[in-house]
Amino acid sequence: MDPTKAGLIGALGGGALGAAGAWVAALIAFRGSRYQTDAQIKSTHAQWLRQIRRDTYDKYMAVGTEAQSHWERMVKLRLDPLTAPSTLSPLTDGVDGIQERLLAALAGVELEAPPEVRQIAMDHYMMLVSTLRAAKDWPSDAPPTEEEKEETLARVIGCSDATRQLLDACRETLQAQVSP
Repeated sequence: MDPTKAGLIGALGGGALGAAGAWVAALIAFRGSRYQTDAQIKSTHAQWLRQIRRDTYDKYMAVGTEAQSHWERMVKLRLDPLTAPSTLSPLTDGVDGIQERLLAALAGVELEAPPEVRQIAMDHYMMLVSTLRAAKDWPSDAPPTEEEKEETLARVIGCSDATRQLLDACRETLQAQVSP
């Protein structure tokens, strides 16, 4: 073989191998950047979802706290022997509005939260609503009986436990998404 042809074949072969190597390197770089972009998109979406859930949980818990505080004021007035029955009336009138706000906030939790939090939030909602309804139906002309006092104390404990359980579940879902 002629040395010129051998040199030309060698140059073409080296050029072809170099081009193939550059193409493979470009493909590897493309896949790496694609992987990085996908990971960044997933991370951004997870952060967005976590913020939406945090806002939703915060809204529900704020209305839940308002409902519980309202009920506790009703309990305090109901159990106070010096309270006139008419003092309780404005508080019982406010129960329906609080229940509506609580239901609207629960709708956000139903939309954004995972199933386990939705169930705990629904249980919490039912506990608060039944408690508010029971307080609204208290007879205004008679002092509370011992049975009513015991039931009220049990409801206070039940609402506190339900709130704590809901807070723990919300916190867990928010922190679980931070982990890889």
